[in-house]
Amino acid sequence: MKRIQGEHHRAADSRGVYCYWRRDGALGVRLARELLPDMILSDILMPGLDGYGVLATLSQERLTAAIPFIFITARVTREDTRKGMDLGADDYITKPFTRKELLNAIHTRTGKQKVLVDQISQKQTKSARILPMHCPIKS
Repeated sequence: MKRIQGEHHRAADSRGVYCYWRRDGALGVRLARELLPDMILSDILMPGLDGYGVLATLSQERLTAAIPFIFITARVTREDTRKGMDLGADDYITKPFTRKELLNAIHTRTGKQKVLVDQISQKQTKSARILPMHCPIKS
């Protein structure tokens, strides 16, 4: 992975998958608004705005509300997990975790996201088919 310094950090792997990250939650929210990423992985304990606040903020905005959101955190109590899930997190992974656990969570979430996108696309196609092809205007 190649690390690029700048306003935010960015890394790319050999498949062209890009990861952007901020250490501050408020700056992460700004970055998410700008990039509209395919997925967000977030810790809970961050300066500026914690992960709960990041999720709550992004969940209230039309453009970012549907972005899959996974917590990766050392917060392991039942209350912490429940709070994250109640705010709308798609998954909650506790540290330490294995690469397999993380990749499984990502693949599960991207698979579900693809199904949703396909369903929306099919509904739009069906709606377009039932519209009249010719609407004569009477004078």
